[in-house]
Amino acid sequence: MKAVILVAGTSSRLRPLTDDKPKCLLQVAGKPILARAIEQLAAVGVADIVLVTGYLEKQIRKAVGDWFPGLRTSFVTNPEYATTNNARSLLLAKREVAGAQLLLLDGDLVFDAAVITRLCSSSHPDCLALRRTENMTGEEMKIEADPDGRIRTVSKQVPVARAAGESIGVELFSAAGSERLFAALEDRVGRRGLV
Repeated sequence: MKAVILVAGTSSRLRPLTDDKPKCLLQVAGKPILARAIEQLAAVGVADIVLVTGYLEKQIRKAVGDWFPGLRTSFVTNPEYATTNNARSLLLAKREVAGAQLLLLDGDLVFDAAVITRLCSSSHPDCLALRRTENMTGEEMKIEADPDGRIRTVSKQVPVARAAGESIGVELFSAAGSERLFAALEDRVGRRGLV
């Protein structure tokens, strides 16, 4: 299994905290968000990690190298990080993870290793971590599911009334599922101009 952590964005909504530091390097309870995430992945045996960087990427590369010198990490740069989104960043990682089971994480998450364990032990080869809540503002990445619990739509545009909950930014894809994911991303980027 390979993990992809998306850490390319500028996190402009957190300025001035992110004026000179990437969001993933900000500390929560005395520890940088990214260090905590990598430790949680290592705790459940995920040791092959791809980081998609962009904004202030030298800081991220140095920090990861200093914190985890023996860890198998690779870096992919999104040179258009300021004008593109996570879909483009993930697509850039395709070559690094093609044909592998894929664990995808947003780089600004503080989570417990039990989330990863639960996903990896699911009977479903493709699944995501969902937070059920009735208190959504509309800004969340909402999940619409069919009556059997299968995901139909993942989008901020899902009406709150139809949302089963909010994606917390951790998804697991089988090798076949990741192939379908990358094919869909290529289609959207290539034909529809999604950035």
